Amino acid sequence: MLWECSMFYLCLFLVICCSVELYVLVKDAGKFASLYHLFRDVMQEKGFVHTMRKTLSFVTSFFLRKMPVRKNRHQNGVSLAIVIQGGYGDYLLIANWFSYLRERYIDENVIVTIVYHKSSALSVFHGTDIKLVDVNSYRSQMYSVEIQICTFPILSFSDDGLVKKESPKLWNYIELLRAFNREVQFEKDSRPRLDSLMSARSIIQGKKRIQEPDFYNLLEMTEDYKYDLPVMENEAACLESFGVKKKCYILVHRGWDDSNGGDFNVKAWSLVSCGDMLRRLKEKFPGYKIVLFGSSVRQAPPSDGCDLNLIGKTDLEQVKVLLKYSVCLVDNEGGMVHLRHAVHGGASVVLFGATSPDFFGYSENINIHKNVCRQWCEWISADWAKKCIRTGRSCSPCMDAITTDDVIEAVEKVINSY
Repeated sequence: MLWECSMFYLCLFLVICCSVELYVLVKDAGKFASLYHLFRDVMQEKGFVHTMRKTLSFVTSFFLRKMPVRKNRHQNGVSLAIVIQGGYGDYLLIANWFSYLRERYIDENVIVTIVYHKSSALSVFHGTDIKLVDVNSYRSQMYSVEIQICTFPILSFSDDGLVKKESPKLWNYIELLRAFNREVQFEKDSRPRLDSLMSARSIIQGKKRIQEPDFYNLLEMTEDYKYDLPVMENEAACLESFGVKKKCYILVHRGWDDSNGGDFNVKAWSLVSCGDMLRRLKEKFPGYKIVLFGSSVRQAPPSDGCDLNLIGKTDLEQVKVLLKYSVCLVDNEGGMVHLRHAVHGGASVVLFGATSPDFFGYSENINIHKNVCRQWCEWISADWAKKCIRTGRSCSPCMDAITTDDVIEAVEKVINSY
């Protein structure tokens, strides 16, 4: 009898829980659908064990964040954690956004910690007064506010009473950020699958990627890079060690983040075309050294056409120096283009295919793009970086349409502009 009674109440409890869940799902079907598709895609790509581990991690993190904030961590003021995500290029743009945010909305009562996923963040933020914490050591319940950011800021949680009392300036920003997050709720919950929609939103508003975090134009961000990026390398000694002189060499890079496609990426020019370009550059500009650099040997073109092959032989600090003093950079759209812009190195020749030059392109650069497709395809599908949406194969018709003559002519314009 006792067993039957216990089972009855257990079943009643489960029915109530299921009814509540069904109500929530019906009320917010769009959010459920986006989460379902995201879960399904991860399951197909990563497998059952990986997906379950990530799901368990997310649920655990969710409940930890619901725990009361430990206000004794900082007896006075607000502890703000900014969790940065993405690749190296994203980190650079986040640092620039933070410099604007700090100037307008962060006062002496706010203690900021940058939480990073990749060690390359140290190259962006080291040497500054900002505290850095690896995500594996991060405990969200130790902070009163958390903002996540890759392309645009997202408010994860906030101790509103504390913030309103200790920092009215930050409170004003948080209120507006919360309103913005409500506006883009669907896109926010579907990251990064709907990044293309956010890009279109920014283009309509007349913004470039560097300005995307500035919702409502609160920070009045421009295309100029404001953040003082630290360079922890003796510049003269670095150039001398590589045997190059300021503005007397042309840099060539071909590469991408390994997380966005393995041995192939639709953003990259073909190895054959890139190798041909190296030989043509050497013939056309004999007074300049042709320098090939990058971190991946398998992504790099044949080096027989260059004067100096630095593939796998530089760290990020040395790359900063090389980008700052080269007469020109030739690259596909990516992190190194952002880095050259950040160190104020001058114009680059940038090859665009799957991504939008209107959004990712800088005005000082020569952005080469062929109208093979009417619309960019970044994040139109989950595997956009691995195969062409138009053909369904691992090829890039938009990049293949760019000729060596196009690139040589663009480099000549950059050199003649000095």
